[in-house]
Amino acid sequence: MTNVQRQEKSKEMMPGLQDMVMMETKFGSVMVNPAQQMEMQNGPIGFEAPQDYILTKIEQDKKGIYLLLQSIDEKDRAFILLPIDPLSHGYEISDIVAACNTLDIASENARWFVIVNMNNAFGQPEIFANFMAPIIMDMTAKKGWQHVFANPHYEVKKKLL
Repeated sequence: MTNVQRQEKSKEMMPGLQDMVMMETKFGSVMVNPAQQMEMQNGPIGFEAPQDYILTKIEQDKKGIYLLLQSIDEKDRAFILLPIDPLSHGYEISDIVAACNTLDIASENARWFVIVNMNNAFGQPEIFANFMAPIIMDMTAKKGWQHVFANPHYEVKKKLL
């Protein structure tokens, strides 16, 4: 049985998989739903031109904590994201409201993420996150932005592990 035949068989056996497609990512092949496509209007920093991304699970993440923001057009352009609740991560209410207003997102449609950087320094895993410039997505409009806060209280490289 070929890979295509296996995919078709899986789609028959599992409702909801009809729309799923295989996508090559920086971390290997994953099944994604094209309906999950998001247009990044601004950012991530260094990649300012608007581009389409898919937000998907990372197969290697056994705990299911992290998500992958994968460029549709460029296999090697991917960002590991950690979903957060801005209130429980120290963001001031005035900054949350201002960010949503600036981006024209209704707060109930906004999902917040921080970009995570993982490395293995001296044999010890380290995980850092950028809380100064979170990714904010409007899940209804399927658009996202990287919003840079002026508040120096938020860390660019906050150690998580």
